[in-house]
Amino acid sequence: MAGFFTRGAWFAFCGLALLPPTATGDEVLADLRGVQQADFNPDGSRLLVQLRDARIGLWDCATGSAVCPDLGRGRPTDFYTARSDRKVAFVAFRSGGAQLFDLTTGEPASPAFEVAALTGQFAQAVFSPDFRTVVVVDREHSVHIFDAQNGQRRIPPVRTGSQPSEDNERHREVVFAAKASACFVSDFDSSVRRYETKTWQTTGRPIRHVREEYSFGFTVSEDGKFLTTFDDEGEHGSRDLLQLWDAETDRPLGKPLLGQDGVVGKFLTRPSRLLVTKGRLGSGVFQLPSLRKLFAIEEHDDVNGPLVRVSPEGRWIASVGSDRFLTLQDAITGERRARVNLGHRAGSMQFGPTSGALFLELDRSPPDQPTRSTFSVVRVRLPKLEIDGSIDGLEYVQRVVISRDGRRMLIVHGAWDHERIRLVDSNAMKSIE
Repeated sequence: MAGFFTRGAWFAFCGLALLPPTATGDEVLADLRGVQQADFNPDGSRLLVQLRDARIGLWDCATGSAVCPDLGRGRPTDFYTARSDRKVAFVAFRSGGAQLFDLTTGEPASPAFEVAALTGQFAQAVFSPDFRTVVVVDREHSVHIFDAQNGQRRIPPVRTGSQPSEDNERHREVVFAAKASACFVSDFDSSVRRYETKTWQTTGRPIRHVREEYSFGFTVSEDGKFLTTFDDEGEHGSRDLLQLWDAETDRPLGKPLLGQDGVVGKFLTRPSRLLVTKGRLGSGVFQLPSLRKLFAIEEHDDVNGPLVRVSPEGRWIASVGSDRFLTLQDAITGERRARVNLGHRAGSMQFGPTSGALFLELDRSPPDQPTRSTFSVVRVRLPKLEIDGSIDGLEYVQRVVISRDGRRMLIVHGAWDHERIRLVDSNAMKSIE
């Protein structure tokens, strides 16, 4: 929610810098500067890196050498989306077109996709859960639905029902139900349409958020039965709301949940419930479909809503706020299990691949030295919330990624245009030289 941007992340969001000179491609991983995004491949042996000089490359973690320093082979790239299994990534080219690349070899893994993908903050490519389909938004905001194996379109492009205004920060979103039986696509008139993926035909009426003039977001339950529309993040005393819908009948369920300075819904499983985080007071877990409040997420202050994360197995809910406390609650009962004063403000938080640990970014910058920025990433053991490892001396942490096996962590940090990568053994919490 609002209030948890690091300074570097805010600059990245605004896009207030020029691109650095194009590198020659003979660097090692530690030499790279201007790192915009990075992710591990499935076994953590390779690192996919997007640079601000229009390059996306693949690097070997053990040696630091390039497997393929430029997947575009001289053709400027724009963005990538790694598939959830991290075996391949969708890479878009600035001049138009896209392709899938293998994240172990760096070789193309599909024919070319004929699409001029949308660039910038709202660029996206979404894989279906079975990886057979990839959905891409183009520069005219139309939605293209491709067979991920052969690059062929499944249906003609889905045009927008209305165009965004120049000052509108809305964007089209694409969300699949977990079993890939349905796909939901939003439009600029605050509506969401459901597509059955066997035929890619729309079903029912559009679900339309009740307030079109507000920033708009939506989420879908894993089974595709429920959908929420909400006013997303807000500020300056905005009055916001979230509406629950029956996604199969397109009907609203109950009265809206009200919030202030933003309200966001996230569906939980095992059992199925709704986690609602608000910009101020009132975050909690709610029963479906009655929206009866089961328990509250602990409030950390009366100004900013908490930053909330749920553990992979759905066992724990962790929250942190500007009061500098970290709280752990049982995700089923809501019972508080532990609470600890971190001593510093947290900028981001995520669990590892299991519920045994979470990783926090802490701002340790001296308050009396505004020009000196010092950050750390710490590991916190659950359920006692014991800090048992720390990577210190970081500058403007932009991104923290844990490998799928939990053995390695990458940290992208540094001032704008000079972001670099720190590789970490996440078991020993020591940098890998």
